[in-house]
Amino acid sequence: MKGWTRGIALLVALAAVFVFRVQDLNLTPLIGAVDNRRFVQYTPYFPGLRALDRHEIFSPANTAKKKIVFLGASTVDSIGLDYTWHRPPPGVAPNVHAWGSIAGQLTEVLRASGRGDWEAYNLARNGAKLTSMLYVYARILPLKPEVVVMGEAYEVDYKLWRNADADALDAQQYAYLDKTFGMYPETASIWSSYLDNLERHGWKRPPHVPPEVDYVVGPVPRERTSVLDLAEWLFANVEAAHLVPAIPRPVQYAVMREWTLPKVYPAEFDNLDPDFAYFRGIRLIAELQRRNGGRFFFYFSPQWEHHADAVYIEGLQNNFCAYMDMHGIPHANYVPVEMRPVFETYDGYHQTLAGNRRIAQMIYEDLVTRNLLE
Repeated sequence: MKGWTRGIALLVALAAVFVFRVQDLNLTPLIGAVDNRRFVQYTPYFPGLRALDRHEIFSPANTAKKKIVFLGASTVDSIGLDYTWHRPPPGVAPNVHAWGSIAGQLTEVLRASGRGDWEAYNLARNGAKLTSMLYVYARILPLKPEVVVMGEAYEVDYKLWRNADADALDAQQYAYLDKTFGMYPETASIWSSYLDNLERHGWKRPPHVPPEVDYVVGPVPRERTSVLDLAEWLFANVEAAHLVPAIPRPVQYAVMREWTLPKVYPAEFDNLDPDFAYFRGIRLIAELQRRNGGRFFFYFSPQWEHHADAVYIEGLQNNFCAYMDMHGIPHANYVPVEMRPVFETYDGYHQTLAGNRRIAQMIYEDLVTRNLLE
């Protein structure tokens, strides 16, 4: 018995030595320098303002893809497959998956339409306001996205809340925005007036500091790569890969009593941004996209409460749509679209998987009609 014990110990020792030697073996002279970005674990979800380079749009696997980037708040982010995203029953985890979002479904529409070289990326964020979305756009700009799509639910008017979330960014992030939008005269003046408006509403301009550096969008040579490094990379990629979209569980539908309540429409359109002091931030993205050879598309999200409100729809058309027409910004007003309660929208603003698919199809048709994918 004692001999068996010694034999096992010897085998363990030899295995340990072998493993450590493998770990110490540098394969770089044999396989060349490997792009270190391939060892980064990317996410299809919003990774946070301080970790945007961890979003899958920065993955080297997507370098050759033509990119459509979605910006906005929860109505655009909309990663919930059913009502449990915002209203999960007690003890039930939200039913979410990036594949079911508007961006994920637009990618499916693109592939089904023979445009497999295109990919849509969801960089919208639940609860986001306009200032933080300007920062997100500035940070991904080195990738030169072909199309940027921005959605807005004017009724909840996220872009105005908390002064467009002016205090969500720090001095270094504002310095980066100064560098990005101050690069060209046509955007520098718009950016300056946007900041002046934030100051008029209580924002304090931060001290001057050096801006953040651009994210790396090209290869980053890895100094050394071992067999174990490659094995870890392989296991991580196999684990993250899915032959079919991984939906956590079947979509759940909940009948909500609010749908039966009568709606009394206001007599006038309430324009909370009459001089476009905030809305010009959207023009900033459109102008910079145009300056860099990209395209921009804006849409108003479907809203059940206003889909038959002629005063509200006309107010959007006569104010914000007219402003975008004046500046040559392609746009669409989806407010009149009657999303089916319960099945396509669970609260009038946020969609189920079926609703996201429908919006993705509408966006695709608008992009094609306006030649924004050419």
